[in-house]
Amino acid sequence: MTDLGTRKTELDEAKRLADLQTINRIADEEYLKLCGRDAARKRFNAEQMGAAAAQRKLRLLDGWAFMEEDEGDDTPVWGTADTPLWAVGEPLMIFGPNGVGKSTLSHQLVFARIGLADQVMDLPVLASPGKVFYVAADRPKQIKRAMRRLRKPEQREVLKERLIVHKGPLPFDVTVDKDALADLAQSHGATTIIIDSLKDVCPKPSNEEAANGYNSARQEAIARGIEWVEDHHNRKASDDNKTPNTIEDVYGSRWLTAGAGSVLCLWGEAGSTQVRLTQLKSPGGFIQPQDLTINHATGEIGARVVLGITDLLRNSGREGITVADAARFWSGTDKPVKRDMENARNKLKRLVEQGTAMTHKDKVDKLDRFTLSPVAAPQMKVSTGYQQDGLGFGWSP
Repeated sequence: MTDLGTRKTELDEAKRLADLQTINRIADEEYLKLCGRDAARKRFNAEQMGAAAAQRKLRLLDGWAFMEEDEGDDTPVWGTADTPLWAVGEPLMIFGPNGVGKSTLSHQLVFARIGLADQVMDLPVLASPGKVFYVAADRPKQIKRAMRRLRKPEQREVLKERLIVHKGPLPFDVTVDKDALADLAQSHGATTIIIDSLKDVCPKPSNEEAANGYNSARQEAIARGIEWVEDHHNRKASDDNKTPNTIEDVYGSRWLTAGAGSVLCLWGEAGSTQVRLTQLKSPGGFIQPQDLTINHATGEIGARVVLGITDLLRNSGREGITVADAARFWSGTDKPVKRDMENARNKLKRLVEQGTAMTHKDKVDKLDRFTLSPVAAPQMKVSTGYQQDGLGFGWSP
């Protein structure tokens, strides 16, 4: 019995040692794998840092070289040289309430950038040299349904080759990692990024640090030659400012608008076929306000230029217009609020100071009335084919 017991103990010990050797061997193998992964990661990070450093070095210029650098012509991505809606190297922001066509307008720009159209709102759009990277973060199913309206069967190959869509929120925080989105877009050969929408990429747009981080990511993409468009929302309307009319009406931190080259406002009732487009910030001249007609069945957008203030003054004749008339004109509402009235009064005063308008007090209602200056009238191009629409505004074809 003693011999058997000893033998069993020896066998158990041998098994334990064998198991221990196996465990050590496996541990050694796993250790080597981990070391290999760690070394590979360090090498990869070093290469990435080297590539990034090389790219940043290309941005370093002496003062003379910077000022002499050829910027090419002044053709904008969208619009004309005099009235650019989207300039090369300057982000475009499209903001407004829900349901006014922000995504629809962005989709029009997507199809133009990938070469399936050459105009949006009858204004030229440059084709993107690379692919378009569309971040469909805000209700991807809705974005998909809206985008389907524009596609045609013969466009299949172009859409497969030139458009990349990221479905849902991004897997990283662009407000913390400014390189992540630019890296992802570049890895797919994209030279245009469309953000739909900003709130889903920068969840705290009112936070200064988050907004600044988002702007850094935006500017990093621009520095790499990637054009940028983003859809965003307006701040909550107040009783004395129901219609957005300044960039302060954009929801969030000032860094969001400070980093944008152009800011377009879409305003109207949710789901309406008629909305107003106003350019609140421009890298050049401002485009006149546009009344847009949205075909919800096809996703197409038509535009007509809103009557200009000089046309309004001219058409009023000797009677002229009041501050309230101008406030209704500029605000696009029949019931302008106090802020609209103050803005209109200040703008009319500037027109008088510039010599474009004259003012007199009406003998009957005692209101200040404004007329077109005789000096300015011959210099103004008379609108032809003027038509009146249901809103009390007009356009010249």
